[in-house]
Amino acid sequence: FLALHRFRGHSFFMRMLVCGWLAIGLVLLGSSSYAVVPTEDQRNCESDNDCVVWDGACCGCEVAGARQQHGVNKKFVSLLSAQLRKQCYGGGCSAGFSSINAVLCQSLKARCLKALCQLK
Repeated sequence: FLALHRFRGHSFFMRMLVCGWLAIGLVLLGSSSYAVVPTEDQRNCESDNDCVVWDGACCGCEVAGARQQHGVNKKFVSLLSAQLRKQCYGGGCSAGFSSINAVLCQSLKARCLKALCQLK
């Protein structure tokens, strides 16, 4: 906690406030680990029919946003979903549902571009 050194002359309250913000920051950084990102092999494709939109976030696209949505080869959906269940076991979702995210998530389509499933 190097940041506390800068607040040596400040009140106890100020030091605890800094500690609180550091703790919140660490929790937020740690929450990004509640996701699974497919490998390039899991994204390989020959045609659009090989590709599906897959949600790699523990809390779902409506909470995490479209940044955790991926175009993947449909033959890897079961494996990726099993990895996600294992990664997410016991984790909680701190954010709430967003109707804006819901619209964005539903509008994504997976396409085979340059032999990789990608979102459009």
